[in-house]
Amino acid sequence: MSDIIERYSIRVGGEWAYIYLDEANGVFTGYSSFGNYAYQWRSIGSDTLKEFLRGLNFSYFMGKTRTGYLQFDHEATVDGIKTAIIEQRREGAIDRDDARAAWHDLEQIDAGNSVDRFFDGFCSSNPLMKVYGGGNGDIARERPDGDSRGFWEKIWPEFLKQISLTKEAVA
Repeated sequence: MSDIIERYSIRVGGEWAYIYLDEANGVFTGYSSFGNYAYQWRSIGSDTLKEFLRGLNFSYFMGKTRTGYLQFDHEATVDGIKTAIIEQRREGAIDRDDARAAWHDLEQIDAGNSVDRFFDGFCSSNPLMKVYGGGNGDIARERPDGDSRGFWEKIWPEFLKQISLTKEAVA
């Protein structure tokens, strides 16, 4: 006996997706104007795959179906470092001159959106390294890419409507 694969065709504005569900094997596959998404859930408890998918949040879904959906966020990273400089100064961990030097060096890093170029500049700054005690852990901030956000905001709600209609039609 062959497994049944359900196909959903989604059209929202100028966006589109073909989503395939293999309920028996827990497989979700989506091809869309926002890229491709795929994962196999092997253990979802007593829920059907559709019930399981209805309960997912953005971060969990994207983390499973779209490797690399998070991108370096230069602006948020710089804002976080500025906050750290201010906090270190207020706490007396660095003096005014160190804070000014770190702030100046931070503003001189021209990395665009390249995480490697950013951290090359960051790590070559003694004042910035002093703010972080010689380390650079938990500095980078990330944000979901535009395609992942677009899929979730436009395609996902329409997909959920369609799988809800399927459930109602069967009941």
